[in-house]
Amino acid sequence: MLRGAHPLSGSVQPTLEVTITETVVHPRRKKRPDLVIALISI
Repeated sequence: MLRGAHPLSGSVQPTLEVTITETVVHPRRKKRPDLVIALISI
């Protein structure tokens, strides 16, 4: 809703952009102790 070009209320929703590419290298998970998760490494 707008009043005098000023927003009075609204909502924001996050979006995700994904790019898919083909590669000859096989991705592998590598543990990251600093993040406490395993990330995919190429």
